[in-house]
Amino acid sequence: MMRSLYTGATGMVAQQLNIDVISNNLANVNTTGFKKSRAEFEDLMYQTMKIAGSITEGDNRLPVGIQVGMGVRPTAVHKFFTQGDFQNTGNALDVAIEGDGFFQVDLQRLEAINMLEEVMIATRHSNTAVKKNDKLAGTRVIPLIIEEERLKEVERIAGGKPLLTLTPYTLKKAGVVTTGSEVFHGRIQDTFTPVVENKLKGYGITMTEHIVSDDGVENVANAIAQMRQRDVDMILCTGGMSVDPDDNTPGAIKQ
Repeated sequence: MMRSLYTGATGMVAQQLNIDVISNNLANVNTTGFKKSRAEFEDLMYQTMKIAGSITEGDNRLPVGIQVGMGVRPTAVHKFFTQGDFQNTGNALDVAIEGDGFFQVDLQRLEAINMLEEVMIATRHSNTAVKKNDKLAGTRVIPLIIEEERLKEVERIAGGKPLLTLTPYTLKKAGVVTTGSEVFHGRIQDTFTPVVENKLKGYGITMTEHIVSDDGVENVANAIAQMRQRDVDMILCTGGMSVDPDDNTPGAIKQ
């Protein structure tokens, strides 16, 4: 009887923690940037009353034993960092990132904020390609507290528009023109195009068209003209111009 009361008590204590975590999630349902948590539990030790396979009085073996659990205990409170819904906070210092894109920083306003004492904002370099889940910026108050007037000064400098912006990629299809007589005539393997193709994938761009051109301004210019007639968002040239400073490709591009 006493064991059952103790076992039931462990369940009540664990359930109390579970309710506390759920209540905190509900209380912060409108908190900007809040991530919900979940309590996790594990069972306690078991008391073995009879071992499976032991001999009974009738000289038979028990197929299963008897084990009685001693209750439950909390093990962790995990926080979920999945993407939530975006909300407009009206604060120029708040930023939300969705997917890959081109990261830009208003350096003039950032430097003005960082010139103030007791507050600092650090970011990735401006004009940088970033991916989902990349860490882009962080802020810190030095020391741990700050006067409200100083925060208002930061907000005034930040103004009414975002300090940081992330522009999603819109170009999706690329055409690649590989130049060079060695590749065109098959004397060497084309090792240029695969490198460009892999780099494009990092920006969510697929190489949908590919033309190999012989050397010569007219040949390369014709290849570029052909590519411009195809359904691509951008055209890239590689090959000879990657290794030969006297390559004709720049002149063909100018045409």
